[in-house]
Amino acid sequence: MRKAIFVGNSFIYYGGCVYTGKTWRVDETSAIDYARRQDDRAYFYQICKQYGVEISVTDATHGGRILAEFTEAGDGKDYPTAGIDLLGGYDLSSYTDVFISEAGRNNKDFIRDIEAVMRRFSPDANFYYLIHNYTVSQRHNEIYSALPYLRSKGVKIIPWGQLVYDIWVGDAEIVDAECKYNKNSFIVKQSERDGFHENPLCGYICAQMCFTAMTGESASGTDLSFCSEVINFDKYISDHYGFEGSTTNFPEILASRDMEQIKKYCDEYIKQFN
Repeated sequence: MRKAIFVGNSFIYYGGCVYTGKTWRVDETSAIDYARRQDDRAYFYQICKQYGVEISVTDATHGGRILAEFTEAGDGKDYPTAGIDLLGGYDLSSYTDVFISEAGRNNKDFIRDIEAVMRRFSPDANFYYLIHNYTVSQRHNEIYSALPYLRSKGVKIIPWGQLVYDIWVGDAEIVDAECKYNKNSFIVKQSERDGFHENPLCGYICAQMCFTAMTGESASGTDLSFCSEVINFDKYISDHYGFEGSTTNFPEILASRDMEQIKKYCDEYIKQFN
């Protein structure tokens, strides 16, 4: 059986690829519920289950954390878990697949930090780096310039953020589209400060591209009915839209024929970046 772990922050969990932020956060005693986090059954798990891939999924994501805070030195001083090793409760040598994403920053020490995290796992593990939408929209060149080096080290690149950005700006065309596309189709707009986190449409795309990169399976055969079963879309929209009258059409897109083209793009972008 495969064993996967997601290491990073809200740019992984906000759309439902894994569950953190929706159910189990750090509690008031600053303890981390390591056991519960090792049985994550959000979007990534559901896709694996659909294809008959036996896997356990660990959600090691924490909001706002940079990769440097996942080293043995422990969490940053500005968090309730200051000094606690965020990966300390897992058997890191047991993971077969390690998915990693930096926070929303153009980190000049990105290579140093991701290598420090990777060294904590078995050298036989498969490693993947997730490019999120904020890296793309803010043109974080330090991340992009490091991609050739990561590839040379055998790290697979998962450019889900590039894909959604290209669709909302019109660079990746949906031919004869049933739906209209803009930033709100993919990204929340819940406050003056938060108009950058991914919604469940992005969460599906992220999870699907992770699965495709891991297994080589095409996205084209995936049944999307699980998406609304894992996340209540009406509540999600109520909680994450409405600022300045914002709305979103992500449920309509997920139910539309357009998804067949988006699934093809998932396959194409994985091949293009690897």
